[in-house]
Formats: sequence, structure tokens, C-alpha cells
Amino acid sequence: MTLSAEYLAALIDGEGYVGIVKFSDKRHRVEHRLTPYVQVAMTQANDLLEEIASTFHGWLSKDIYRKNNRPIKRVTVAGHRNVKPLLNLILPHLRVKKRQAVLVLKFINNSEVGRGYNDTTLKRQIEIYNELRLLNHRGLGKVKGLLSIQNIRSSRRKKRNMFTKEELEELYYKKGLLQREIAELKGCSRGPVSSYLGYYKMRRTRQEVASRRPKESYWKRERRIATGKRV
Repeated sequence: MTLSAEYLAALIDGEGYVGIVKFSDKRHRVEHRLTPYVQVAMTQANDLLEEIASTFHGWLSKDIYRKNNRPIKRVTVAGHRNVKPLLNLILPHLRVKKRQAVLVLKFINNSEVGRGYNDTTLKRQIEIYNELRLLNHRGLGKVKGLLSIQNIRSSRRKKRNMFTKEELEELYYKKGLLQREIAELKGCSRGPVSSYLGYYKMRRTRQEVASRRPKESYWKRERRIATGKRV
């Protein structure tokens, strides 16, 4: 089956969602990262969802079971590189979600032009995100989850000030503590400690490398003793 642009647009108009998702990116020490995504949920036509996933580099979720209903399967296409060609293809044929698609494309183009998190780029991204939240809101209640540039700045400042370079040098090099020991001392996981060591371009100590070296298995030990060579 070959998907036509008209059919795909009608499918997303009826069964899809076009928007921007907010998530926490611990790897890059960012509290709020925004990424565009398109999602389609259906109870049947698994072959159709698989074709959408393979064509636009998406992924299928596990079956979602709701009370007294048939299982639902979802396909998600996320990221600037994957969402942009999909929306450019179906934009002329969209009816219900055309405004959302235009906003998401503006968000992608703004991100590509900005190439970073300067104030102008970030402010425009937040405006588009909040407008999409209002468009996709259901019901008559208050819209939750709106962002402002102040809370993003404060969350990033909080992450950035978790460790200073002088403090890490004192604990890691002078006192000779391992990353897990520093994490226990600070009451966090080992991930932030490792991330800040990379951020400050600090090399791992010999003790750290030795502590992570995998233990020799029983059979490798027996072969090393028998042959006199390390396997």
C-alpha cells in the first residue's frame, strides 16, 4: 500500500495529533526541551501504522488497553528532521489541523535559523508552544502546562549551578573520591556528576577506570592460568 498525501492528511485530521512535546533532557542538563511530533492512534489497520512508521522514521507503541474498549495502537513521528517532510507533504490537504501544522513548521524553521537558545529564539519557541497548547486543549477547564521564559531560565540556572569546576576538582582529584561517592555525598545519581565532568572537560582518574573494569569470569580466569595469557 502506498500512502497518498490526501489520505494521510485526512487520517491525521481525524485520528491524529499535531503538536510540540516538552520533556526533560538530563543528558544535556536541560529541564525543558521542546520537540515537534505527530501522532496517530487507531484500533485497527496495524499495517497502515507500520507503513507510516517506516516511511517517516517513527515508532509504534505497545497496545493500550482501556476499560470496555478495543486495544489502541499508536504511531509517533518526532523530531525536526522527521516531522518537517511529513507536514510539508500533507499541509495543502489538511483541514482540521492545518493551523497546528503551520505553527509546528514555524517552530522548526525558527529552531533551524536560531541554532541555539538565545533569547529571541527561545521566546518565539515558547510563544508557539503555548499557542499550540491552547489550540489542542479539550474541555472548558483552565489550560495547564504553559511555559514562560523565566521558569526555563531558572531551571537551567539551577542545573548549571549544581557543581562548580573548583568543587569537582577538590572532590575528584584532591580527595580521590569516585563518581558514585560524590553522588552519594551530594544526594543525587551518578549521571549529573559524569555530565559535569564532561562539561568541564575533566579526565577520569585511574581509580575511576579501575572501578569500572569488568570482573574476570571464571572460565577466562581458568584459561589464563592454563595458557599463561590473558584472554
